[in-house]
Amino acid sequence: MIFHETETIELKRRVDKDFARKVVAFLNTEGGTIYIGVDDKSRSPIGIADIDGEMKKISNAINDQIYPGAIELSTIKTIKQDNKDVIVVKIKKSKSLHHLKAFGLTPKGTPVRFGTELRDMSEHEIAVRSLTLLQNKLGITKIPASNQKLEFKTLRYLFFEKGLTINDNQFEDNIPGFKLEDGSYSMLAEMLSDKNNIYILVVVFQGNDKTVFSRRTPFGGTCLIDTYKKVLDYCQNVINDVITVKHDESLAAMGRFDIRRFDNEAFEEAWLNAVTYNDWVTQNPPIIYVFDNRIEIHSVGSLPEGLSIEGFYKGRSRHRSKELFDLFDRLGLGEHTGHGVPLILSKYNNDKNIFEIDEGSVIVTFKYPAIIAKELENTRIKLRDGELKVELYGELNLSDNALKIIDIIKNNSSVTANEMADLIKTSTRTVDRAIKELRDNNIIIREGSLKTGYWKIIK
Repeated sequence: MIFHETETIELKRRVDKDFARKVVAFLNTEGGTIYIGVDDKSRSPIGIADIDGEMKKISNAINDQIYPGAIELSTIKTIKQDNKDVIVVKIKKSKSLHHLKAFGLTPKGTPVRFGTELRDMSEHEIAVRSLTLLQNKLGITKIPASNQKLEFKTLRYLFFEKGLTINDNQFEDNIPGFKLEDGSYSMLAEMLSDKNNIYILVVVFQGNDKTVFSRRTPFGGTCLIDTYKKVLDYCQNVINDVITVKHDESLAAMGRFDIRRFDNEAFEEAWLNAVTYNDWVTQNPPIIYVFDNRIEIHSVGSLPEGLSIEGFYKGRSRHRSKELFDLFDRLGLGEHTGHGVPLILSKYNNDKNIFEIDEGSVIVTFKYPAIIAKELENTRIKLRDGELKVELYGELNLSDNALKIIDIIKNNSSVTANEMADLIKTSTRTVDRAIKELRDNNIIIREGSLKTGYWKIIK
């Protein structure tokens, strides 16, 4: 076997004075494997004469030269390769910032992996990463808001709408996590205030990959709970519109039927988890990607500390910010029974591949039924070729242009009249007449303003 050095593989003949430095670099980057007893030039195993001696050097280096301790993040074993003994040291990526005790938390003491080489972190990088780690430990209820002039009219209305009353003079003081010990607002309070910098995107692509961008719809700048509800409504009622499809020829006698792209109940559970489990300390919100064959929900951060993957699948609750989730729950948007993930799995044949969980993110993917993906593909091809013929709404005797516009809106609810005219190769005046025809028949409505709103098919 020929070994190769990569960004996650290091080859060493013996345990030398740089061994601990290599380990620290892996801990501070993406983790990796060190093979000892392999020549780094010929990349072939040369073996180890004194296995016990080398093992002891490895343990001493990890235990005595590195801080914080890294023994739980490493495994050591021996393998036979070409009848030669090789020691394999596997290092996991750490959530902490490690350094060599001899140099302390300085550039020389905190190396990182860069390709197959090592480089020292700068003082600025060390400071930023240390602050981030500290904030992660503190959480959104212990970090001060960037803006201390906050108002909560939207959140008050949500409480009122739910029939919950809190004395106006004590509203903010009675919400756990809103105030720090010195009386200033926390990051949680800012997230739920009337004005903030949190924007959640729903990004739509044409086809099954990110090659052809279609549109991007932002939500936010205000109370996170209100933003959560608007994104949920948009995805459930605009993205997940009813699609009428035709059975294949073998089932032609069954005619046409209506179907949705994904299960709304499962999506709601996944979206709630994405927002309440998201690592908001990073200031990166969840994002939703829409394709012709699936919808993906991306949230930042792995599972909360103390929650295993198996526990996650079984529905065990352990939220990154209990205070944030409790607010959702108080307003009727959450649940404490922990049936969210099991419900999602039950809706999709217990397919755990729906979830992709790693150190930095959780991705939930809902694949559309194959017949929908095929219908969307066929519709797009017909639109592109200018041959679209829609058989829906035939009883209303709608014009051909009106029928074409229905299908265009299904694929892009934010489409403009000029874009419609380009797609169906006609004038904007003709498009305006067709839109009026659809509105008069109560088939479409316009939600929001002319500039930032979108079309909604209601019939």
